[in-house]
Amino acid sequence: MAFWIVYQGNSWDRARKGGYLWAPKVGKKGQTQAYWATMERVMPGDLIFSGVDNALRAIAEATLPAYTAERPDPLDDQFWYGDGWRLDVTYIDLPQPMFYRDWVPLVMSELPAIHSPFHSGGKPNQGYLYELPNSVGEYVVAMARQQGADIAIQANQAASIPEGTETTRQQLTAARIGQGKFRKGLLDRWGGRCAILGVSRPELLRASHIKPWTSSNNVERLDPANGLLLSAMYDAAFDALLLSFANDGTLMLASDFPLGEAIAAGINPAAKIEISDAKTTGYLAEHRALMAARSARNSQQELS
Repeated sequence: MAFWIVYQGNSWDRARKGGYLWAPKVGKKGQTQAYWATMERVMPGDLIFSGVDNALRAIAEATLPAYTAERPDPLDDQFWYGDGWRLDVTYIDLPQPMFYRDWVPLVMSELPAIHSPFHSGGKPNQGYLYELPNSVGEYVVAMARQQGADIAIQANQAASIPEGTETTRQQLTAARIGQGKFRKGLLDRWGGRCAILGVSRPELLRASHIKPWTSSNNVERLDPANGLLLSAMYDAAFDALLLSFANDGTLMLASDFPLGEAIAAGINPAAKIEISDAKTTGYLAEHRALMAARSARNSQQELS
């Protein structure tokens, strides 16, 4: 699943009421823009943050791929002509605006060098729809949830689902809380024991996703290679991005998780897990990137 930010400006009210995003394919002078063409790359289940008046005002979830459509409102006729791309979306209003000044400076180092939604001063670049890195998207979702936003992220229907005895919905619902087919796959994969401590009491074991649920597609959400079987304390620290693992299985502490604090919490800094799947190392690379980004943001906040 991918994350995006859209600058809606004077189209915000119309798009919000109509449940869509719309961008032209070609401008009145015959020009094309990368931030219009990005509409074609959005997939069902992707999350799009609505930027209006220097703040995020809502989060929209794409329900269909983009398709060719006429201008959705007569008011658009004064700005555009011809067909464009339309995305049907479900909007979730944020409890309060998330002003750019409060969070963009903390993620500037994570944004791409080209086609970035913000320039070096932290102000929005001119344009419409821009992709955001997973680390930034995860961060914005976490902030919105802290505000009390009810973000019930749906499955990414663009990804095929492995066949099973349960329905897709049941499989995903169980996997979301580390249960069902996903948990069984991890119990088999890790021999029914914590990957670090060797604890085998089922009540003490947590089936934890490596690449977060939010940015995974349905296949990744059900993939046992995207999971670790951990005892409660290690699972909590792993999920909070306080620790991760190198490709050789060596435990890594976040830069803002001091050694003494980790030991006091029962974390063994010399711990190591056995990794035998290249897919798992790929998922761990994503997890380490998220951990590094979170630590860097915390350091910036402490300095400000």
